[in-house]
Amino acid sequence: MKDGQKVTFHGEGVQGPGLGPGDTTVLDQKDHACCIYLTRRRPLHVYGHIKVTEALCGLQMPVSTLDNRTIDTAWHPRQIFKCGDSKCELNEGMQTYHRPCNKGRLIIENKVNFPENGFLLINSLLEKLLLERKEVEEADEMDQVDQMDFAPSQERWRQHTGEACEDDGVSPEGVQCQTS
Repeated sequence: MKDGQKVTFHGEGVQGPGLGPGDTTVLDQKDHACCIYLTRRRPLHVYGHIKVTEALCGLQMPVSTLDNRTIDTAWHPRQIFKCGDSKCELNEGMQTYHRPCNKGRLIIENKVNFPENGFLLINSLLEKLLLERKEVEEADEMDQVDQMDFAPSQERWRQHTGEACEDDGVSPEGVQCQTS
């Protein structure tokens, strides 16, 4: 099913005195604050958050399905869950229109929650457990620069106001044409 598709449940509506059951019609999908599901055509997507430990060492995660069942999804210790990875459970997603026994895929997408900066005062133990870092040889031509956090919303503001150009010494109006 897709968003905005009309679905009618015949005989499932409210009954009144002397009246038979009416029809219930669903017209639109709305997001809810408590909902972790999202449909994109037929696949059903479920979103969650996992810790770095779970991403590296495996986890078992119960997932509630739309038909009020709970399925156990597991990532084994040798399966590393990277940012942007998705897992799929067949026949656990959205029902096919007019075929309630046929279900699509349930796509599970987890965001990996990393710890805050400074969570580990001494990182030598962590470095011993993880892969070695690549050492970079510093050359005389290398400039040392400082990094800062990037916020896309501020970047759009800088481009709109022309502040990005001012940093480079270029006027917001653009480059002057050369006259001969």
